[in-house]
Amino acid sequence: MIGYPKRIGCEQDLLNLMNDYPTEVKRDLERIKAHDAAHATVQRVISGSEETKDLVVETIPNPCLMSKQLGITKSANIDTMLSTVSAKIDAIKIEDTEEAEVKIG
Repeated sequence: MIGYPKRIGCEQDLLNLMNDYPTEVKRDLERIKAHDAAHATVQRVISGSEETKDLVVETIPNPCLMSKQLGITKSANIDTMLSTVSAKIDAIKIEDTEEAEVKIG
């Protein structure tokens, strides 16, 4: 594989990419979390028809959240991965700062 993949297939893909592409993984995790929050519930038709305009609907939890499609079963897993990748990004920034100080001095 060359570069960051166009599609993420599962949770393990994100875990494998964390070391090499932390900013991209963080971006994707934030998108997944935002998508799940925006689409947390859906409306299900119980009875009626659109033609007669007598639809009876109920709001239910979304059974097809993006995180579930990727195999991430709990939202806590997304938060844990986000904190892990954020720590990696911070560590990279600290290393870059230390290298810049050494080059200057």
